[in-house]
Amino acid sequence: MTDPIHRAFKWLSHHRYMLLALTLTAAAAAILVSCQPRTPSIAEPAQRVTREELRREVVVAESQYKARRTDLVAATQKLSDDVASHNLLIEQANIDLANQETIRDQVLATVAGLATLAAGGGLDPVTAIGALVQLLTATVAGGALLDIRRKNRRIAELDPPAADRAAIPTAPPVA
Repeated sequence: MTDPIHRAFKWLSHHRYMLLALTLTAAAAAILVSCQPRTPSIAEPAQRVTREELRREVVVAESQYKARRTDLVAATQKLSDDVASHNLLIEQANIDLANQETIRDQVLATVAGLATLAAGGGLDPVTAIGALVQLLTATVAGGALLDIRRKNRRIAELDPPAADRAAIPTAPPVA
């Protein structure tokens, strides 16, 4: 039995466990090298991803969070502006109410003074005319004040904000 085929089979038979161990080791090494570790995805936890896929998901997630943060900052700024505008309206309304109450108190004081004078018999024509002039002055002043406030609100509605005025085209100067 000296032919090469018999010698090869004899050698294989003699070293079969060593060859089996080498084959299994080579297969295990190939599996370990070719298979990358996987972890649950941060976007879809049911999926398992490799390190490179995880890095891509992290980049996408961080960009989405940055966009959301920008939106939240803008929304917070808008909310602050809205609250400031609302507070200004409340302040203006309180000032308007205070002015109206002052005018009402003046009118009531004048009418009460006239009623007291009339009841006491001390109402002469000069005093009555003076009281009526005072009452008329207070009424006209109150009406003028209310009219000015109405006009200011109307002008504010029609007049564009200063930032928008720059965008309004103007006619070129006539030579």
